[in-house]
Amino acid sequence: MAGTEHSQKSTGWAATDTSGILSPFHFSRRENGSDDVTIKILYCGVCHSDLHSVKNDWGFTNYPVVPGHEIVGLVTKTGSDVQKFKVGNRVGVGVIVGSCKTCDICQQDLENYCPRVIFTYNSRDRDGTRTYGGYSDIVVVDQHFVLRIPENLSSDTCAPLLCAGITVYSPMKYYGMAEPGKHLGVAGLGGLGHVAVKFGKAFGLKVTVISTSPKKESEAINKLGADSFLVSTDPAQLKAATGTMDFIIDTIAAVHPLAPLLGLLKMNGKLVTVGLPDKPLELPIFPLVLGRKLVGGSDIGGMKETQEMLDFCGKHNINADIELIHIDYINTAFERLAKSDVRYRFVIDVANSLAMFRAVAWGPVIDPTKGFIPLPLNESNLVIQWPYDLLQDQRYSFSHGVHKLWVFNTDKPHTPVSKTNPRTEIRIEGYNYSSGVWQFEAFGYIPCGTSGVCVMQVFGSSPPHATTLMLRVYNGSLTYYREPVIIPNVYDKWFRLNVIHDVEANKVEVYINGILRYEAPGRGGTYHYFKCGVYAQDDSSYYMESRWKGIRVLKKCD
Repeated sequence: MAGTEHSQKSTGWAATDTSGILSPFHFSRRENGSDDVTIKILYCGVCHSDLHSVKNDWGFTNYPVVPGHEIVGLVTKTGSDVQKFKVGNRVGVGVIVGSCKTCDICQQDLENYCPRVIFTYNSRDRDGTRTYGGYSDIVVVDQHFVLRIPENLSSDTCAPLLCAGITVYSPMKYYGMAEPGKHLGVAGLGGLGHVAVKFGKAFGLKVTVISTSPKKESEAINKLGADSFLVSTDPAQLKAATGTMDFIIDTIAAVHPLAPLLGLLKMNGKLVTVGLPDKPLELPIFPLVLGRKLVGGSDIGGMKETQEMLDFCGKHNINADIELIHIDYINTAFERLAKSDVRYRFVIDVANSLAMFRAVAWGPVIDPTKGFIPLPLNESNLVIQWPYDLLQDQRYSFSHGVHKLWVFNTDKPHTPVSKTNPRTEIRIEGYNYSSGVWQFEAFGYIPCGTSGVCVMQVFGSSPPHATTLMLRVYNGSLTYYREPVIIPNVYDKWFRLNVIHDVEANKVEVYINGILRYEAPGRGGTYHYFKCGVYAQDDSSYYMESRWKGIRVLKKCD
């Protein structure tokens, strides 16, 4: 990274490679300058461009990347020259956090097109350090790029307006799509499209939603207020609507044909694209020439126009339709977003999520066993549990110091009366505990392909839970229960695992290779013990295996 690190610490979630898997991450923010505003982040929307960025679909992601540019929060500090905001103000931050402010483009209030624009994440800040986005606890922003949130807008549902909202509002105003009585087509009914429908109706337009999914018709008309619905894969519907629309705003983020959309436009019609597919679209020329039609594009908006958009939303009570999530759900949210399985925008409850779970992704390497005493451990302490209808050696082996445990999802549980899923696990017996600070240490190995499986447990908690801690593997990532990801890319390599359970402090710490990667609540309970191996979860998985060596149990010195 260019520039120097800052002293103000921040916690967020970052992707570290093209897998796009996010995990907890600690980094630094600059101190509040004279023109700066420090903001405690309350909510952050999940934009489709976040998904593209974490996977490097566009080829310019610099890892680690903390996404998020639909930020709503509270001002906690202002610089000496800040006049627009006070501590306690509710504010927003969108896609950009800087520009040169002096070029012709900036003078036209179009900072978003400035050649020196600074994006909220995955960009170079004015001092050369990297910008990190809103999947984090705080952000420091030049006051010029901070926005007022109208009082009547909810903090969570207005967050997507800071990207999705301005992305459709700006072209609708610039290309004349705000003229009452005109006919607007909205292609795609997702995070952008559903807001475009609301703007269109507020502008007094006739609005037709264009979608490949007939299932969305009822919601488009009855909930969002669209006047009509057109299935873009139905030739009869396309033919009937030929030449009926004055404008189409194309919000689709996937590769799709433009010819059917151009056919829906009247002469002099305008097709404006705002989605960002990961591959180029094919543009047919004949419909443009023969119908004097225009194809244009647009990229968010400048600060003046974005504030105008928010005020318009406040006046017309326009909010995004959202699904509120905790930050530890983000990887599942990305999977669903890739399948268009959201109505219509995920928004992260950042403040409550980060307070619930704290993790350190890049802390110093330490010896977690320092101050602990190793307890005697022999074969009698390592009790193997395996499917009751098989011989032990059909699901467990021990060779050259390595315990190998495997299971099939079609196996029986470990006893005939058990109602649990199949498992082959080592239960540590003789060291059940109900107080003090205890530690499990071992080296683990997960072969590629193992997924949907628990590999380590701290057993015993207050009802309704059975476990204080459960470490699982999903698609190559080690996770805390189903979410969040503790480390990605765990396959086919040995890693050192240390799990520390402080009963009185009600806290569990997870160290990977000597680095504190996760902290979680202890979940209570009257007695506890450690387990490792493979325990099938409800996710589909045929073959599951883990290997362990150097297993130790330690207790903190009194």
